[in-house]
Amino acid sequence: MRRVNPERKAREFARAFCSRARVAFIKTLPCVVPYCRSAQIENMHIAGGGSGRKADAHLIVPCCTAHHAQVHQQGILSFMRAHALGPLHLQHAAAATEVAWRADSGEYDL
Repeated sequence: MRRVNPERKAREFARAFCSRARVAFIKTLPCVVPYCRSAQIENMHIAGGGSGRKADAHLIVPCCTAHHAQVHQQGILSFMRAHALGPLHLQHAAAATEVAWRADSGEYDL
């Protein structure tokens, strides 16, 4: 049985998601797909971190459960085509999510 190093797990969570408060905050935002009105929001990484790792927290967008599953089933490019999302849509959404989090958490005032 593989042993889990709790300190490493905590570091990885902090790198990939920042904090539980940030995860909860992102779940209050609307889905990244403009016309979606689902309230079941998840934190979706828009890129991988390499070697099966999740990307850093600044590459997260809010995405409903159904659309998040679609990304995993079809791939990110097919998902973007299916929803007519331009090539920079997800990057802009991730930047906007980061700004909203920092403003909400008091890291800086807007």
